[in-house]
Amino acid sequence: FFGEIAKLRAQRRLLARLVRERYGAKNPESMMMRVFSTNGGSTMCRPHPVDNQTRNALACLIAALSGVQMVGLRTMDEVLGIPSQEAVLASIRTQEIVAWEANLRSVVDPLGGSYYLEWLTSEMEERIRKEIETIDAMGGMVRAIESGYVQRTIMEDAYQTQRQFESGELVRVG
Repeated sequence: FFGEIAKLRAQRRLLARLVRERYGAKNPESMMMRVFSTNGGSTMCRPHPVDNQTRNALACLIAALSGVQMVGLRTMDEVLGIPSQEAVLASIRTQEIVAWEANLRSVVDPLGGSYYLEWLTSEMEERIRKEIETIDAMGGMVRAIESGYVQRTIMEDAYQTQRQFESGELVRVG
């Protein structure tokens, strides 16, 4: 939960810094990161699809607490096929409840200043910065893709995550 918030905050901070330092941007608007966030299907659970509504609520909170401008939520039954009307409405209502009833739309960075979150954001920013340096050393993103580095990194991450689920290190309810 906090790691996902920190990741988005770190991306925003790093983008502003890179645009200013690397490209000499002076206009604050050119340093702003606009984000559309969606929770991935890999976070959903087939055996107990109703549990996915709670996962949607958490994903929506993560987006709201990290300053995302727009969020798209999966539906609780999307892992089973075409979403039901009830599930689509539940996802929309989740967003509306977070925005209007929890009133998170009116605060840009409500967790800013939290020691833990600021530390985690800095850690995440450093990891992102190192990855950028690795890609730069390869000659840029096109070369990194052509060499298979990007695909290999994504596959290794997915493999490690799956191993953590299977070993019980990471828990998925349901």
